[in-house]
Amino acid sequence: MRITKIEGYELSVPLKPISLRSEIYGPPDWELKVHTLIEVHTDEGIVGLGGGQASVESALRAEMQVLRGVDLEKMSLARPECVSKKYSPWLSYRDPWKAQRDFEWSTHLPESLECAFYDLLGKKYGCPVHQILGGAYRDRVPVDFWMDRKTPEDAGRSCAEAKKMGFRSVKMKCALGDPLVEIVEAVRDACGPDFAITMDPNGRFYRPAEALKIAGELAHLQHPIIIEDPFPRMVNLDWHVLFRQKSPLPLAIHLHTPEQLVDVIKREACDYLNFGAGMKTAVEMGHMASAASIPMWHGSNLDLSIRAASEVHVSAAVRLMVLPGDTPGPFIREDDLVKEYYPMEDGCVTVPWKPGYGLDLDPNAIDRYCKRRYSIQ
Repeated sequence: MRITKIEGYELSVPLKPISLRSEIYGPPDWELKVHTLIEVHTDEGIVGLGGGQASVESALRAEMQVLRGVDLEKMSLARPECVSKKYSPWLSYRDPWKAQRDFEWSTHLPESLECAFYDLLGKKYGCPVHQILGGAYRDRVPVDFWMDRKTPEDAGRSCAEAKKMGFRSVKMKCALGDPLVEIVEAVRDACGPDFAITMDPNGRFYRPAEALKIAGELAHLQHPIIIEDPFPRMVNLDWHVLFRQKSPLPLAIHLHTPEQLVDVIKREACDYLNFGAGMKTAVEMGHMASAASIPMWHGSNLDLSIRAASEVHVSAAVRLMVLPGDTPGPFIREDDLVKEYYPMEDGCVTVPWKPGYGLDLDPNAIDRYCKRRYSIQ
């Protein structure tokens, strides 16, 4: 099975109003983010769907120069044929005793292409992607509602609507100085005492002194709350260790590489983890964290349906990836771009059993939201 061409689509699908930031915090910026969907065509007529953030046309054109003629069934996704392998000799390591062949530490495919290859293999062998990743631990994957910075009134209204949609928890953006106590009270009044909240300031609690004060004030509310990335990520791990030791609320850290994870596990620097990584790397990190008994969830960029689907399959295939994930993109955007996305009920997405991701693009929706398209042969 060999690639014959790649059809690419750069799209911008607006968020629904319930997820947008309140006007006092300025105009929405998530609307400006471009996402990519690709169709990878093969000589066997099988088409794999992939997705990711940003424009990746130049990267895909470079990869086609390497992948043209490669049999995808024989290519290891753990050691793929890709540009970084061919042109980055500094990444290779040779066993000084010559007992093993050379191997590369950091070779990886572009996110959207890796995503598409798993879909291709699932369709080729007639199994869902989570089977290729090792098999599903669960048949439902929890997912958070997501909203940008909100006033208490707007937060309460948005979460009430999200609860009607089937969500049972929310991840919210925030910053030092936001009325966080009032926001939690508004969400609790609208959705009840069990509607869990993850607060993600993206490092904007700044220092332990400020962050611990906020955690103490929120803890008095007796509400399920997680604090994610209170400080600039991985800049000062000592601050995370101190916060975890002294905070009455649990701490989550968002990571991208196994090397970061090793340090966090060794230092016992958090209670929970959020992974934003390619599929193979996310599974690898998930098994590492599971061995260390750290629950986790899958992060995202509020991805469109195909990339979000890949995150559902990864979440199902990792033992302790059991916390509500940042994968609500198909539910909180104007359109999910597919004919039928996975059903969501009681805060969980159903894990599918169709080959690959089991999704078909909606051509009319693609035409409506596509800003640019290209073909690579």
